[in-house]
Amino acid sequence: YASGWAVEIQRDLVRTSDVTRKIMKIIGADPLFSLSSGTLLATVPSNRVKEAIDTLASIEVESTIIGSVLNKREKKLYLRERGGKETTISDLMQDDFIKRLCEIERTPKR
Repeated sequence: YASGWAVEIQRDLVRTSDVTRKIMKIIGADPLFSLSSGTLLATVPSNRVKEAIDTLASIEVESTIIGSVLNKREKKLYLRERGGKETTISDLMQDDFIKRLCEIERTPKR
């Protein structure tokens, strides 16, 4: 996205821990839009993907391919859902986890 090239992500390939899913459900946040909370997203040339995955595995960091950079010069993220639904994201979004915590903090206490 920052490079100016469009990116396509397959939502069902994005790994989320059980704990993260449970916490996000409790506070009403979408784990996918909370990726800045401890996640590394990197683009790697196709001829170096195996090397990158192996290097991360050697230091016990899980990794997976979740999408690709498209041959489109536009700052957009295409999010593909299982079943074919596509969402296009063209603006940077605030981290959903942080947004929900701020909303909870502003809620009057009883």
